[in-house]
Amino acid sequence: MEIIRKSIFVPWDYTDKAKLAFEHAYNLSKTFNKEIVLVNVVDKEKYVADAVPKLKDEADRLQAENNLNVKYIVAAGNLFKTIPSVAKEKDAALIVMGMHSSKRSMKTVMGSEVPFYLVQDKPKRDHIVDVVVPIDTNDKNRVQLNWVIYIAKHFKCNINIIKPFISNDSKNRKMKANMFFARRALDGKDVVYGIRTSKREDKWNHAVAKFANEIDADLIFIMSHDFKKFMKRMEGENLRIPIICINPATGLTLLPGKFA
Repeated sequence: MEIIRKSIFVPWDYTDKAKLAFEHAYNLSKTFNKEIVLVNVVDKEKYVADAVPKLKDEADRLQAENNLNVKYIVAAGNLFKTIPSVAKEKDAALIVMGMHSSKRSMKTVMGSEVPFYLVQDKPKRDHIVDVVVPIDTNDKNRVQLNWVIYIAKHFKCNINIIKPFISNDSKNRKMKANMFFARRALDGKDVVYGIRTSKREDKWNHAVAKFANEIDADLIFIMSHDFKKFMKRMEGENLRIPIICINPATGLTLLPGKFA
């Protein structure tokens, strides 16, 4: 069975979370014109043969019900390592995964060279309208602008930047430098965006989530170096908005210059 390069992968464990992930992947597949690949991970190689027919039936059913190309892969190994490695091997464009818990997601996402799109609820719309992009004083935030531009162009969506309230002079200089870089990059690519400053009293990661809920965002953009901290601080917050997590090592060349 040939897998088309740059497919959308959906880890499939037959749970409701996996079904929610498929709904998001279906919408994304229409935007990107990509096929969907179900990926089921078993503990040992000896279980692969038994798992294939069941997964094939699921893929065939979803293909017939949704009138799109759905393929399947059964792989043996550690769940948290196998999903990113298979996605990289098959040159997947994106992994859309139902999030069972923040701890489990962190184990799977960290270090992945293929972006993860994490979901906990049904899609609000059949296409993405608003994306929240946090930018703080970390220079690594500049790397994400390549991906922000890519997402804005392909989804034809609005980019909503949020930055922290900063009173420290040295940090404020860094913030201004990052925002100058961001404005220049986004303006140069004709990206539609707005900028919000968080309130003094709001903790940074909570301010991001609060803003996303306030504007009814479809997606929150988080770079992998911020993901673990963000998810830990979001525990118990019942955040239902999808999160896209991208590793800086996953390169795009939309912008010139050195960002790291």
